[in-house]
Amino acid sequence: MDIVLPISQLTNRVQDVIHARVFKIWQAIDTKNNNVWGMNFVLLDKEEDAIQGVMPINIYRRMELDFVEGNICEIGRFTVEHIKNSAFRTVKHDFTIYFSGQTYVTPLDLDLHDVPVCYFDFKRLEDIGTKITDEKQPFDVIGRVSHFTTIEEKMANGKPTKMQTIYMTNESGRTVEMTLWAHFVDQLDIDGVYAKSNNQPIVLACSSVMLKPYRGKYSLKAYAATRFYMDRGLKEIKEYLQRL
Repeated sequence: MDIVLPISQLTNRVQDVIHARVFKIWQAIDTKNNNVWGMNFVLLDKEEDAIQGVMPINIYRRMELDFVEGNICEIGRFTVEHIKNSAFRTVKHDFTIYFSGQTYVTPLDLDLHDVPVCYFDFKRLEDIGTKITDEKQPFDVIGRVSHFTTIEEKMANGKPTKMQTIYMTNESGRTVEMTLWAHFVDQLDIDGVYAKSNNQPIVLACSSVMLKPYRGKYSLKAYAATRFYMDRGLKEIKEYLQRL
């Protein structure tokens, strides 16, 4: 019988089985030709540990109906290796999980409350541009949306594109800005959230944002792995609201 391992115990050998939530999935793109060669992903287990992984695009096509963001799955016949390059690493785990043609994914009918919905390792806004200076290292932040600009249309890559800037402020009064482009404006939908907020504070939790330096100043930007959360029922947001 296969042993179900917690994510924290995954090491560099052939593994048996894990039970985990598919936290996020995003494309792995070849920067030389801009082709999608695979899919990156993050798995999260009930112990609140997470691991990042990758699979070739043909493997993903075989399992994409089951391997869906939010699903809790049994996953087996994979391998893990120690991380060789920490660039674009979204979680703290020292290993990466790899799916191959032998890997199987089976959705599980488990209580959704058994496994956390999200994984965060929040960094302080005060550390942006001081302790956080690596432009290739994603990180998580949380703060109150203090204000935001109206949506504008700018030219980007020769096409008219939506643009909006969000300002996040923490408990200490530190503010950082994040400019969103294209589909990220719709993904966040801050105008819609504000319209329904009844003037209550809006807390924004960001998973995997990147640093954007410009003329000696630092702001935030979104990329393919970025996810936004403003649900007041989310544990991390509830705890933040209690501190305000």
